[in-house]
Amino acid sequence: MVEYNGMRIGRMTIGSWGKKIAFFDLVVTCEQGEITIKGLSLVETLTENQKVNRFVGYPSKPSTKEEGKYDDFVWMDKDLKQKLEHLATEYYANMVSEDQGHLADQPVVAGEDIPF
Repeated sequence: MVEYNGMRIGRMTIGSWGKKIAFFDLVVTCEQGEITIKGLSLVETLTENQKVNRFVGYPSKPSTKEEGKYDDFVWMDKDLKQKLEHLATEYYANMVSEDQGHLADQPVVAGEDIPF
């Protein structure tokens, strides 16, 4: 299991939804218990040099202030965002390498029990 300072991926579903390559839940452990943040995504884009760039997309809603913009539900400081991106991309890479024989048209799911 990949973990960083009490943060871990609770569940990840891998597939292909445009630029989104995975959806996942983040579990944060503290003294009082655990907090689960649902609805995060791993997004894959290409740079101008055709290099793969992956980053975390956060749960959001359409902005009430700016047309066509979205407001995130979750905020993190820059250092914590970078740690989460590393955690999510490492978890994703581990899942993909472990599941080479999986059918390409079916999502790969790992983690806790899936409610659907």
